[in-house]
Amino acid sequence: MADIVLIHGFPLDASMWEAQVAALQAAGHRVLTPEVGGLGASTIPAGTPDVQALAEQVVAAMDSAGFGRAVIGGLSMGGYVAMAMLRVAPERVAGLVFMDTKAAADDPARWATRMQVAASVRDSNSVEALARTMPTTLISEASRAVQPALAQRVADLIRRAQPESVAWCQEAMASRPDSLTTLRSAGALPALVLCGRDDEVTPVSDHEQLVAALRDAGGRPEFVVVPGAGHLAPMEDPAAVSTALVEFLSR
Repeated sequence: MADIVLIHGFPLDASMWEAQVAALQAAGHRVLTPEVGGLGASTIPAGTPDVQALAEQVVAAMDSAGFGRAVIGGLSMGGYVAMAMLRVAPERVAGLVFMDTKAAADDPARWATRMQVAASVRDSNSVEALARTMPTTLISEASRAVQPALAQRVADLIRRAQPESVAWCQEAMASRPDSLTTLRSAGALPALVLCGRDDEVTPVSDHEQLVAALRDAGGRPEFVVVPGAGHLAPMEDPAAVSTALVEFLSR
């Protein structure tokens, strides 16, 4: 049995992990799905937006749940938080799972887009524009064709988010440092890197960079590419992602 922490993506909440939690618990593992950044049931951290503050929220959740060292995993923003855990509390990290994420910092164009979205959400005090547009970006065309209800589910999850939380998280992600050096000095931790083959937000090449950094640290990361899935692989193909997680923990 292993302890595993799964950190949700932006601007979603822990309910995105429902299928994985069920599969992991059925296999005998303890699972924690903390919510961070004011999303879900969490609060917005005090101070300047920073992924380190989100990692500190994860540590607090682990303490409350009685988790010591655990496999730390996350999707997209959750992956950024998992990388920050290596800086904030490396002694709590027994292994790593990165899904549909990247280690590099934002380039200037991406930084500007995040800040523009944060300002727009604050000015309008609404996430409706994101709920209308983001599902098409996050979910692959193939997934939308065979699961027409999935886009609506994702839109509904986005609508749960409070505008100030969305803006804060965007600013935290925009300010995050490059984590390639962090990964290269992480040591030979067990690691799984997983992504959708059709992820347009963080393409396969971003994950190949992650794998290379983990190998530079002396590790032997497993790399899984899910055919047909986009940026939300755990929701688009829950069976494939759940199987990959269970098999990874079994090894």
